[in-house]
Amino acid sequence: MSQVKQPRIFLGVVDIAGQIGDYRSGYENLGLQVFTMVFDRNPQYPDRRYSFVLYDLYPRRLLKPTNLSASILRKVFSFLVVTPAFYIALGWAALKCDIFQLMWITDERWKYILPALKILKKKVVVNFVGSDIRYVPRFIQELDMLGLDHHDNETLMKNTISQQIAVGQPLRTLRVAERHANLILSSPDQAQLALRPYSNFAIPLRYSDITFNPSKSNPQPVLVHANTERNIYGTNAVLDAIEKAKQMSSVPFDFILLEGKSNSEVLEILSKSDIVVYSPYMQGPGKFGLEALAAGCVLLTGHDPQYIRYPRNPPIVNVTAENLNEKLLYYIGHDEERTHLAAKGRLWVEENFNLEKICLDILKKLDESNEQPDYIPEFFRNHATFNSKWDSPDAVTVCNRWTRYVSDCPWYNVHVPPGDRAGLRF
Repeated sequence: MSQVKQPRIFLGVVDIAGQIGDYRSGYENLGLQVFTMVFDRNPQYPDRRYSFVLYDLYPRRLLKPTNLSASILRKVFSFLVVTPAFYIALGWAALKCDIFQLMWITDERWKYILPALKILKKKVVVNFVGSDIRYVPRFIQELDMLGLDHHDNETLMKNTISQQIAVGQPLRTLRVAERHANLILSSPDQAQLALRPYSNFAIPLRYSDITFNPSKSNPQPVLVHANTERNIYGTNAVLDAIEKAKQMSSVPFDFILLEGKSNSEVLEILSKSDIVVYSPYMQGPGKFGLEALAAGCVLLTGHDPQYIRYPRNPPIVNVTAENLNEKLLYYIGHDEERTHLAAKGRLWVEENFNLEKICLDILKKLDESNEQPDYIPEFFRNHATFNSKWDSPDAVTVCNRWTRYVSDCPWYNVHVPPGDRAGLRF
């Protein structure tokens, strides 16, 4: 009896939060061969191994050019060496690999690469991870419509304005995947522009590497807050709430602000901490929040279970900027409740974020002829408008052009009702 050929997996191209390395471990633990290609190494995960790193090709002085001549040399080197190497490596992978799982495919070349992979009968999985497809003006509009807490508009728009992000950029990334991918993994907090149904993006986690310590021996509770961007995660609001809690709490506690740490340093601190505050202005725990739960910490963050519906029954303390101080005081003063919640948190992570289980689920969905998506997006079709001060005059025209790009897809006629609304045509 002939053996069934095991698929070979390609993982690339930007290692967001070390997830490419985590997926690699999951697939390899299942006995599959994996090829990983990234543009650059993730400095927070120095131990991660990759099959090919494009930026390793650059001479050291061209990695971060400090003057005009070095910048010009880098551009020439990119054109003559790095860009050809990208296509050569991708072409080699197209000959060897059966499944392409992609992360952060934001530049225009993927509009041509994904249909080429489709012609070659490769299966394509696209992981959307946040600002690759999140258009912040519509993110604000949806949260306001649902009554969910968020940072002030000007702060949220800071990066969008400084980077001159127009709606066409995330739309291109999203629609190209919606047209050509076999499977899309995403989450509601970034899917305001989505039309195609998608599966829940469950972040794979190496929780076996995380020390679970629910009953801390700290002389007083230890609180932690971490962020990658202070203005997005509401660090100032968190610091104000913690300072207020210090003045009001009858139980003294210690506080650690985590910034600029490697992942191994973060995990060591989490294993010795009691309470983690992620963000009152975000929806979902993120990888850091999952690591906190796996380490036996109580997690306080924005997480409305009516909005973030999967996985079910999250043992997360849903907070807003208004109730953060109240929640902090409660969990600082109730150590038995902390221990109980910490045990539930580790179990929830093990049940829902197991590396092998997540990879098997992806393979299963790719094999199913009729994938059953977790989310059917409705906001763009039924509610989104493009008349705010942040929208360009041609925003509606751009949206309609990219809607036409996917309008002949089989899923479109099933899930997108025809009609006109606010200038948008479906």
